[in-house]
Amino acid sequence: MDALSKVALIGSLLAMLSSSPGAQAAGQPPAPTAKPPRVDFGKHDVGARTAPVAVRIDNPTDADLELARVSIPSDFTLDPGGCREPIAPRGWCTVAVRFSPLAAGVRAGELRIEYLAGMDKIAASLSVALTGTGEAPQLSVSPARLSFPRQGSGGRDARQAISLTNHAGGR
Repeated sequence: MDALSKVALIGSLLAMLSSSPGAQAAGQPPAPTAKPPRVDFGKHDVGARTAPVAVRIDNPTDADLELARVSIPSDFTLDPGGCREPIAPRGWCTVAVRFSPLAAGVRAGELRIEYLAGMDKIAASLSVALTGTGEAPQLSVSPARLSFPRQGSGGRDARQAISLTNHAGGR
């Protein structure tokens, strides 16, 4: 194999390696990760709050991982507590995310975790895709009409019951 063919082969191999998920550049420390990479909360009633879903942040490096900022869109919330910084070398922590849709329809955004990595404290970030669907209440009242007999001033009518039902498919 001539020198030009060897260069072409090495270039092809490097391109394949760099396009592989989780590929690391030679000499680079492993990067922190967030798992799962995406969370779909499904359908929930507008204004309702879901059970928490845990997102794990792993620090596979040999240095402390300093969390600089954690941000989340308004349809999603973080439970108090979460990760205490810094995350020890080869350690991990979890944050609990909930979905609380503010409006009907598909709601999406990302949990963004900004951190300072390595001995040089290089700024970087992780993100977790968040989705869910807010469902508006679909209410019905039964009976549709109430009738009260005529009565003089100050009199009291017998109580009448009504039923209010939400037919929305959310939780």
